[in-house]
Amino acid sequence: MSFAVLPALPPASQPLVDSNGFLTTPWREYLVQLDNRMRRSMAGVGPAPVTVATLPSASSLGAGATAFVTNANATTFNSIVAGGGSNTVPVVSDGTNWRIG
Repeated sequence: MSFAVLPALPPASQPLVDSNGFLTTPWREYLVQLDNRMRRSMAGVGPAPVTVATLPSASSLGAGATAFVTNANATTFNSIVAGGGSNTVPVVSDGTNWRIG
């Protein structure tokens, strides 16, 4: 993982907002640059998606563990995930089962 190098801050004399309550251009540009750099540095972070069959048991990882599966047969929130489909969905362990969520 790479780390974002922060862009230079606008000068301290530059107001954050204008008389209408909007960000001034230097601050808006700073925040856009910061957002872009953070997105690039976070690209690829997180576990790779897996199939339902290759998920570890929900109980071994405990409640709250998360993963992505690529072959769920449904997309119904909070239902127990099963393989055999073509849906890529996030799943969450409830401590017993993996649930779509």
